[in-house]
Amino acid sequence: MVDPSHESLFERIFASKPKEQADLMRNGLKEYYANAPIGIQNEFNELSNNENEMKAIKIPKNIPITLLASYQTPPPPFAPEDIEIKKELFNNWIENAPQTKLIITVKSGHYIHYSEPTLIISAIKEIIAKVKDE
Repeated sequence: MVDPSHESLFERIFASKPKEQADLMRNGLKEYYANAPIGIQNEFNELSNNENEMKAIKIPKNIPITLLASYQTPPPPFAPEDIEIKKELFNNWIENAPQTKLIITVKSGHYIHYSEPTLIISAIKEIIAKVKDE
């Protein structure tokens, strides 16, 4: 998984803010995505449904999982402390699925595959080698 959104990330971030600030953030995101390409708009519009579906699914424990996560300071309206929430949630994933490998970067934002393609390529090669050995 390349910098996935955790199913509780936005919920937790908004809950950590005063109501007025959380509402401003929600509205800012809606405005931002309203001007994004249609595919990104659709992804954002389905985010709530996807989060609800993901909360109902248990992480498989019988397959190897590699998670590549960006812990780069997010752009406004988010704050550096919001990354701490992301770290906590991703660490919970690791605790619940110990076969998961976490690779982190602070050099890339959400588009790790674009900014650091060799990081992605190396992770894929490692997964393939691991599967071949089994």
